Amino acid sequence: MEKKLVWRTLGVIAVVGVCLYFIITRAINPGLDLAGGTHFTIEVVTEGLSDDQKREAIEQTLGVYRGRINEIGFAGTTVQQAGDNRIMVQIPGIDTKESERIKGILTRQAHLEFKLVIDGPGESIVVDSPKQKRS
Repeated sequence: MEKKLVWRTLGVIAVVGVCLYFIITRAINPGLDLAGGTHFTIEVVTEGLSDDQKREAIEQTLGVYRGRINEIGFAGTTVQQAGDNRIMVQIPGIDTKESERIKGILTRQAHLEFKLVIDGPGESIVVDSPKQKRS
């Protein structure tokens, strides 16, 4: 009986020691509730789309926002779907000024530009207007 008690006590001490080691050596990242920060809720307009198109639109939008948040480089950010057609972005540890900058990054519109490129054995020709320009 006494041997079991000794082994259990040593086991408890070992477990507590391992836990203390990890607590001391690893930094704890405080979340939105402890460090403060901000969160944004974005609604994706999916009216008139089929269920597959809605799911694809949400997935594409999640990818765009994850890419934009990763560009910024904040640690501990969360970008996830919230409900049927909403996306929630949580960024801990930022102030109001930084929050406005991130809001601008999240709300900027993408710019897509098409250019006709004629490629041949010589130099490429980029067509910007009715007149052709050689580059």
